[in-house]
Amino acid sequence: MADKRSWESYSDSKILYLRPLAPRDESAYEYVAVCEPIDEEPGMMELHHGAVYVDDYFTPEAKQTLDELLSGSGFAGLEGFVKETVETDGQDWVRLSDGTVDTAKSPSWFIDRMMLASLIVECKILDEGGIRMNSREAERVAGGMVGEKFAHPDLS
Repeated sequence: MADKRSWESYSDSKILYLRPLAPRDESAYEYVAVCEPIDEEPGMMELHHGAVYVDDYFTPEAKQTLDELLSGSGFAGLEGFVKETVETDGQDWVRLSDGTVDTAKSPSWFIDRMMLASLIVECKILDEGGIRMNSREAERVAGGMVGEKFAHPDLS
């Protein structure tokens, strides 16, 4: 059985790794990311490291933020995200009188919280700026954190 705290890569275009903050906890994830700064200064990258709390996006106050994040990532809201990540057509979903899914009674309803966390990091957190350093140093530091050696041609 795989270590529940091992790092998983979530991007083909940049360095983005996540892992649960605690074993068997799907509500909070640690992340490490390296990406180009917004001003795209040559040879420089931004290193990001922190935690994302997925459950914060399931409050009534955050529903609109979550919907915007998902639609901006190409999903038709949370239902669309579940359909695509679980590969279900949703035919077995039980609907409540208000049209929402009764998640407790719908067998194929499953939210891939780690995938959702990666979207939150990419869409919300990486735009906030990170620690600026040259690209090789950013790769070295991130690699040391996640136990990988990076050789991404677009980051060299």
